[in-house]
Amino acid sequence: DGGDGTTLVDGDGDGYDSCGEDCDDSDADKNPDVDADGDGFSACDDCDDADAAFTTLGAYYLYEDGIMEEVGDSLADGSLALTEDGILRICPGEWDVNLDVQADLMIEGTWGPEHTILRPADGGSAVSVVTDDLNVWIGNLTLSGGTGTSTFIGDTEITAGGGVYCESASTVQIGDAILTENEAER
Repeated sequence: DGGDGTTLVDGDGDGYDSCGEDCDDSDADKNPDVDADGDGFSACDDCDDADAAFTTLGAYYLYEDGIMEEVGDSLADGSLALTEDGILRICPGEWDVNLDVQADLMIEGTWGPEHTILRPADGGSAVSVVTDDLNVWIGNLTLSGGTGTSTFIGDTEITAGGGVYCESASTVQIGDAILTENEAER
């Protein structure tokens, strides 16, 4: 009982209700008492509770040489240029950001598309790829609210891209992602 006559629901049976105590009431392994990787952060406050290197919520850039950089502040500021090959791991949350991809890259949400949502900060597309010969994979997240990017085909100006804009001879793959409320002519 919620004390005010409401009934509290524990959807996953982990002993925590869905009214603020449980960070994911569909998964019993994500609650304030679980610390699967032993790093001292609960599953509710840990970006990736399977890997102790990822501790607080934010975003992490794993460079190809194995160095990791916390980039959550840049992501929160609304713009992030990704210029070196690697993996961008984005923790749960709703992020208003424009990602400028200039290197081979994997962009992934850590808890799944229903928990990590990217929207463009200043219109346009949340993810833009304008450099040739890149391999980019986007997944495990939601791209929403993209209005596309103005570009030309010959003499005709169009809006292209929506959630992801690619103006290059690059390969962009999208897997286990939700694209919603994006718009563009092409």
